[in-house]
Amino acid sequence: MIPKLRNRGILQLICGLAMTVALIALALSSRRQVHRMSDERILVLIFLYFGSVTMWMVGSFTLARAKGHGRDTIGGIFLFLLLLGFCLPIAPFVFPGLVIFGLKDRTRERSRWH
Repeated sequence: MIPKLRNRGILQLICGLAMTVALIALALSSRRQVHRMSDERILVLIFLYFGSVTMWMVGSFTLARAKGHGRDTIGGIFLFLLLLGFCLPIAPFVFPGLVIFGLKDRTRERSRWH
């Protein structure tokens, strides 16, 4: 793995996790007040949802680049899972596992040849 991209990807995934926790906490606190949910709270929930999904996907994309995969290779998977993520909300959370455990580390192959 490329250390600079690995660290950036981990930081982005941590930010995505923090945004997801904030989203869940805000949604659970809003659930108790169902009869009167303000428009601002709904807007914050929507922005947190899109922000957390985006951070999960960007962090996964950065980790894939850290493993030596090009933007064009991962771009197709990224686009497919981004579209799938809006239909099936669990997909962005599966992508980091796919990148970490499913993709081959190409940086080790390059280092053997040099």
